[in-house]
Amino acid sequence: MNYEEEPKYEIFIGKLKRILKRDHGLKSTHL
Repeated sequence: MNYEEEPKYEIFIGKLKRILKRDHGLKSTHL
């Protein structure tokens, strides 16, 4: 059980969420 991989995974999810928010923001502003 590597506890070091969990924070990296959380950071990866955080980056994906930020990208999704950016795309959603651009689409919402376009509407």
